[in-house]
Amino acid sequence: MRILFIVSEIIISEPLGVLLLSSICKEKGHSTKLCALNENDVFDQIKDFAPDLIAYSAMTADIKQFKIFDERLLSSGHQDIIRIMGGPHPTYFSDIIDEMYLDAICIGEGDNAILKICECIDSNKPIINIPNVISSIDKDLKKELINDLDIFPLPDREMLYEARPHYQKLGLRSVLTARGCAFNCTYCYVHSFNKMFKGLGEKVRRRKPQAIIDELKTVIAADKYTKFVRFADDTFIYTVDDWFLEFSELYRTEIGLPFYCLMRSNTFTEEIASILAKMGCVSVGMSIESGNSTMRSKILKRYIPNKIIVQSFELARKHKINTYANSMLALPGGSLKDDIDTFLFSRDLNVSAPTFSIFCPYPGLELTDYALENGFLDPDYSYENKYGSPSVLNGYTEKEKQIQVRLQHLGPLFCVLPKIATPLLLLLIKLPFTSLYHKIGATFEVFALSTRIFKNIYPKNPIHFLKVAIDSIAYAHKSSDEKDSLKEMTAMEGGPSRDVKRYKNV
Repeated sequence: MRILFIVSEIIISEPLGVLLLSSICKEKGHSTKLCALNENDVFDQIKDFAPDLIAYSAMTADIKQFKIFDERLLSSGHQDIIRIMGGPHPTYFSDIIDEMYLDAICIGEGDNAILKICECIDSNKPIINIPNVISSIDKDLKKELINDLDIFPLPDREMLYEARPHYQKLGLRSVLTARGCAFNCTYCYVHSFNKMFKGLGEKVRRRKPQAIIDELKTVIAADKYTKFVRFADDTFIYTVDDWFLEFSELYRTEIGLPFYCLMRSNTFTEEIASILAKMGCVSVGMSIESGNSTMRSKILKRYIPNKIIVQSFELARKHKINTYANSMLALPGGSLKDDIDTFLFSRDLNVSAPTFSIFCPYPGLELTDYALENGFLDPDYSYENKYGSPSVLNGYTEKEKQIQVRLQHLGPLFCVLPKIATPLLLLLIKLPFTSLYHKIGATFEVFALSTRIFKNIYPKNPIHFLKVAIDSIAYAHKSSDEKDSLKEMTAMEGGPSRDVKRYKNV
């Protein structure tokens, strides 16, 4: 069987979930290919590859893009291809199966489900009775949580390099040591996932230390370009336990490559920071989210006092670990003063690579429900706003929303400039040069991440360097409308048909 995996974009961060599914399928003799909706030749690839199955991997932020592409796919004579969808969006919004007339969706983990779907298609049997799968003819969900994460093959990076050959020359490789998160921040779907699969396994399921080391050794041995490791776990380390002590020693003595990981300030203790530094940790991500401690704890449910956050960034500097930190602006119930205070708090922490984002509500988030219940969000909001767009919340004036966008763009740069420059920032964000500020901010973000967080990962070959650098800068510079790519996708004669049902003959 030929399986075409379609994602919204292929960027530097490896799509580990899709790459793992590809390996699982290839192990059973299936052929796979990867492409992205932001490419111009997707239909050419479909024609050349002739897939039996299209597997979408979708986040909620990109679902409109998938819908429009899928309508175009069906209206262009490809209605016989089986179409399924996995990823965050179908996991939390199962109605997408009826909205797009999909053959099946995967809710949660699809490692076992993908092969069973393939078996049904190969044997011309209906897609029924598969754990974590809802099909067009079987809406009875049987849930499964995979507890042994070491039974699967390594992610199929060859499929990624076939789609983006110059990415093999990039020195960054991502690895997962665990699945799940123990925290319940209101702007994240983790609490919904934990509730959905409660009783089927632990919230955080870890791989065996030696299995992770063996994977890294295999990647390094097969790929001379590997220089830097990114641990992609939601929270890398929670406490100093036997697992961490064993893994840290194995990594230090047998791998030793510089690495980046995600932490939380309340888990980044002196002991953990010291061990990480000895292992080779050169950068960590520790989000701030809000400079207002009350809003951080009561609205976001990040129960981390300012004092602990300050101490965590001091510890990072002490151990020569650079820091990446995001903060959210335009939170429900907040004010422009809160946003300025968030900038000042981030600035005073001396973050190596600070970023700011504007809260974008998505359905089902606890924070979105809070905004709805308190009148900060209109009940008929369409949820089509994109990352980086002005706030859609009530309580902010249009002028304030534009100031927040400009602060989002310029804030990171002014966080690292001398404090004497802050009055200039407060003046600039009042001026209508948003497009210019976006270009400045995006360029600085790429510079900060590549020189402070993921150091020395770019290829030395000038041609390969330019290809990767151009990808990074182009992605950072795209506006939310450009990221959506909807204008280009709908710029065809007559536009995409809305009558999807007739193409599927259902």
